[in-house]
Amino acid sequence: MRYSTTINNKFSLDYGLDIKQAYLFAWFYELPSWAESVIINGDTYFFASKTKAVSELPLLTKKVDTMYRYYKQIEKLKLIDLKKIDGKDYVKILNNQWNEWKSDYSDKNPNQLGKTSENNSDKNPTYNNIILDNNINNNIENIKNVFVEDFEIIKPNQTLIITQIEKKEKSSAEKEKEYDYAVKTCFDVCLNYFPQHLHPKNKNNWLDTIEKLNRIDNIPFETITSITQWARNDNFWKSNFLSLTKLRKNNRDGIKYIIAFNEKMKNEQNNRNNTNKDHVSRMQNANNLVDDFFSKQE
Repeated sequence: MRYSTTINNKFSLDYGLDIKQAYLFAWFYELPSWAESVIINGDTYFFASKTKAVSELPLLTKKVDTMYRYYKQIEKLKLIDLKKIDGKDYVKILNNQWNEWKSDYSDKNPNQLGKTSENNSDKNPTYNNIILDNNINNNIENIKNVFVEDFEIIKPNQTLIITQIEKKEKSSAEKEKEYDYAVKTCFDVCLNYFPQHLHPKNKNNWLDTIEKLNRIDNIPFETITSITQWARNDNFWKSNFLSLTKLRKNNRDGIKYIIAFNEKMKNEQNNRNNTNKDHVSRMQNANNLVDDFFSKQE
């Protein structure tokens, strides 16, 4: 059972989801971070076990058949594509805006409190960055000289209010872009393949690379982690693959490194498989010779 679920209210209203459907779609949206996947005509589908959905979403239903009806309801809303493969249900997410969020209080819709005082606001200011002083009128010029770079001075209702102007440059924490759970999980896994001294100072660069590899290049998260592990363990590439951002860059032939790495990885696997087959074949031939020898002795 999952202990918490985050629901995007605006998304749910925009796309006509009721609370139960939103509850289930939130679960669908996190499938890429852990579920088994298959590629069908270039599209990635994730195994969405109805039994697991019932166990993880106990507030929705305890019946597998009822859960499947909810699956079909969300498919009708064109938010997922549902396919049966060997009797299993696989889901492709058709809308990736679930984690997008925008506050109603933006630069286009500013709070009006900075323009008009609330009742009793002189005694109980709403914002901590407002300084009120009725005895400062005689020193306005001095105040302007001190605060000219960081403050603007206004006088509503004959009261001098010194309001700090918001800094244009936000801190790095405020600037940090939000990424969905699957991207962050992939980042954490990939990070383990790099030693501490190669960890990025700005993790957004790596997160952005992972997000684009998946969203733009249609590469599953598990493939990204597998290729990263292979490249970091390769005798040559471990000293030449020092940052995850390299995966989306092109090599001398104009091919993205992640594609080149994937081809090299597959070739190695094929060579190992062929070697194993040859070994098994030789062993079988040897056994046949031994059997022939002893059969002749009889």
